[in-house]
Amino acid sequence: MHKMTSTFLLIGHLILLTPLFSAEECVICNYFVLVGEPTAISCPIITLPMLHSDYNLTWYKNGSNTPITTERRARIHQRKGLLWFIPATLEDSGLYECEVRSLNRSKQKIINLKVFKNDNDMCFNGEMKYDQIVKSANSGKIICPDLENFKDEDNINPEIHWYKECKSGFLEDKRLVLAEGENAILILNVTVQDKGNYTCRMVYTYMGKQYNVSRTMNLEVKESPLKMRPEFIYPNNNTIEVELGSHVVMECNVSSGVYGLLPYWQVNDEDVDSFDSTYREQFYEEGLPHGIAVSGTKFNISEVKLKDYAYKFFCHFIYDSQEFTSYIKLEHPVQNIQGYLIGGGFSLIFLLFLILIIYKIFKIDIVLWYRSSCHPLLGEKAVISITDEKIHQSRRVIIILVPEPSCYGILEDASEKHLAVYNALIQDGIKIILIELEKIEDYANMPESIKYVKQKYGAIRWKGDFSERSHSASTRFWKKVRYHMPSRKQGSSSGFHLSP
Repeated sequence: MHKMTSTFLLIGHLILLTPLFSAEECVICNYFVLVGEPTAISCPIITLPMLHSDYNLTWYKNGSNTPITTERRARIHQRKGLLWFIPATLEDSGLYECEVRSLNRSKQKIINLKVFKNDNDMCFNGEMKYDQIVKSANSGKIICPDLENFKDEDNINPEIHWYKECKSGFLEDKRLVLAEGENAILILNVTVQDKGNYTCRMVYTYMGKQYNVSRTMNLEVKESPLKMRPEFIYPNNNTIEVELGSHVVMECNVSSGVYGLLPYWQVNDEDVDSFDSTYREQFYEEGLPHGIAVSGTKFNISEVKLKDYAYKFFCHFIYDSQEFTSYIKLEHPVQNIQGYLIGGGFSLIFLLFLILIIYKIFKIDIVLWYRSSCHPLLGEKAVISITDEKIHQSRRVIIILVPEPSCYGILEDASEKHLAVYNALIQDGIKIILIELEKIEDYANMPESIKYVKQKYGAIRWKGDFSERSHSASTRFWKKVRYHMPSRKQGSSSGFHLSP
C-alpha cells in the first residue's frame, strides 16, 4: 500500500480519492475507499483538450478485455466517465484500467483501488487521511474534499456532520464557523490546540438506498512568521555630540516582519543629498530569524559644519499608507569635567595625606616654632587674671629611669612612701615627663604609678652622649622635652614672661 503525500489529503471514510501523483507522473495511480461506502473514480488521463473533443472512455478490470457494465443498478458500473462502486467491498481491491480513445490515438492508465477498514474503536484509519495545514494566528479552513459527485437529485449537497477525534460538539467553540456554501469549517485565529483529526460525514442516496460518505482530515498547525508593526530601532528623537569638522555616520534602523521597507533621511524638508552634496546615503536590508527584517540607511557627513548643528535630521518610512518619523540632532560636545573632578579629588586626598605625614614627622618642630613665633598680645588685666593659671599649668614633674632592676625596688619603696604626693600630682593635673636614659624593654617590675605614667604620657628616650653637641637645644631629645614643657607667653604691657 502506498502512503499518501502532503499534497494528497485522504480521509478515514473515503469515497472518492484523488490520485497520489499527477496523471503524467504515476505509472499506477492509487485510490482508497472505506469498505461499505460508495466511491467514483475518475480516469487521471482525461485533460481539458479531451473534454472538448470526441473521445471514448472505457473501464476494464485489469487483465480483462470485457468492459465494465454501464448498467446503473449494478454495484460496479461506469457512468459519465467515472467508475462507480456503490458500495465498495473488500473484494473490490485490485487493479483497474481506463482507456481513452480519440480519432487518432488511444491511451491507457492503470488504477490501484484499496478498500480499507477503520482502526479498532475509531471512526477512521490512521493511514488513510487527508493532510491539511493551517498557520497559527491566522484564519484557516478545514475542507471536506471530493464531494462534488455525491449531490442529491436536486443537485444540492446533503447536510454534513463534523467530528473531531470521532466526537461531536467541538463546533461550540465560537472561533469555529461553518463556511456557508462550502464543505468546510472556518477557524478564526488558529491555535495549536486546533490540530487533530477531523471527520466530515454525509448521507448519499442512490436508487432509493442511503450510504454514508465520509472523509477524515489530519490538521497540522504551523507557526506563522512573526508579524510585527514596523518600529524604529534608531534614532529615537535623540541628540548626539560631535566635534566640529569631524566625520560622522548616522544610521536609521527599522525592524518589522515586512521586507522592502525603505527608510530615508531628510533635512529641512529636503532629501539629504539635495540639501548638501557632501551628504551621502546608503540603503541596506537584513533578514533575522523568525521572519524579522531590519531595513536601514546610513547617512554619512564627511565633515561636520556649523550649519549642521542648526537642523534636525529626520528619518522616514512609509507603511500601510502611514508615514513614520524619528529624528536625530547634532550637538557640540559638553566639556567633560568629570576628569577634572576626579583629578582634583585625588590631588586633595594626596595633599591631605602629605600634610598628615609632614605633621606626623615635624609635629614637634612645628609646635616649637609656633610657640617661639606667635605671641598673642594680652591686656594688663588679662595677664593678671591668668597668672595663677599659668603657674599651675607650668608645673612639670620629670622622672628619669635607668635600666637597672635593682633600682626598681627602691623606686617601689619610694613610690609607696610618697603615694600621696603622686596622687596629688595626678589629681591636680600636673603633667609628668618620663625620661629613659636607655631603652627599657619591660615595665612589669615597675611600680604601678610608673606604669600609669608610661601608659598615659609615654616616655622620652635619651639617645645621645654627654658631648657638647648633645647639650644643644636643637637635638631631637631636647626638642621633645621642650615640646612637653609649657609654652612661654609674653604680654606686651606686663613687662615679664611666664615660664616654668
